[in-house]
Amino acid sequence: MSPLSLRLAGDLSFGDLIAAPVAGTVVVNPYTDARTLTGVTPAGGLVQAARLVGTATPGRLAYVRWPTTTITLTGSNGSTMLLDQLRTNSVLFVFGGVDPRIVPDDGVLDIRFGGRLRVGANQREGSYAGSFAVTLDYQ
Repeated sequence: MSPLSLRLAGDLSFGDLIAAPVAGTVVVNPYTDARTLTGVTPAGGLVQAARLVGTATPGRLAYVRWPTTTITLTGSNGSTMLLDQLRTNSVLFVFGGVDPRIVPDDGVLDIRFGGRLRVGANQREGSYAGSFAVTLDYQ
């Protein structure tokens, strides 16, 4: 069995947004990088799902695990926003923050994460950041 290698190839990014007087949401699709907005105005910027790329022995089983809890993003201005509903670009059945994958014939794992950003009414302008842990159990 070859050792597993994994690296971050891109962060989850919702792009630039303009908040409204009412709360809204922004969802990034982990399959397409498409962005869906409700109650928020897009203002350009990079939109993409987070991407992890790794190599492993073809045909082996890898379990991708991630938090199912809400993640707080903190702004450069001290404000916060919430990230939830993290999802992967799974090809198999995903349950409760676990995505079982069979390593493809080329040995390359391409794991993407999308999610929902909850933008508050009149959310303060700033750059917001946060993190979440991903665990890969490789068998």
